[in-house]
Amino acid sequence: MGESMSHYTIYKTCIENVTKQQLKDAIELLQKLIPGAHIIYKNETYDGETQTFDTGISCPGLPNGMGFSVCDGKVYIHGDEYQQQQMFNKIKTLVEKNDIFIASKINQNAKAARHQTKTEITEDNEIKVEVYA
Repeated sequence: MGESMSHYTIYKTCIENVTKQQLKDAIELLQKLIPGAHIIYKNETYDGETQTFDTGISCPGLPNGMGFSVCDGKVYIHGDEYQQQQMFNKIKTLVEKNDIFIASKINQNAKAARHQTKTEITEDNEIKVEVYA
């Protein structure tokens, strides 16, 4: 058996002043935008170790999932890119750019004002939100 290139890592993002509920709302929105995605609260590393976090996502292309947590208002990304690098990096980028948190807030504000929204991930890996009165 060859050596594993698996490395479970916790990435600190530049996103601050986020509550656990805001994080959960943002990841739930992301889950709705990715076909076949579902919310997770723990995952298993390639080496069989269980890791837990505040919320997470698993989907086709990301079978081991990735997690997210908030500590002192700062957002952290948990996971192992091994054998799922493309989707891992796509989601990591969406979160690090803060787009999903902004889109989540826009959706909540529109819903409170009884407006409809259409949210999608573009081919350029951007979050696009349209609000209809």
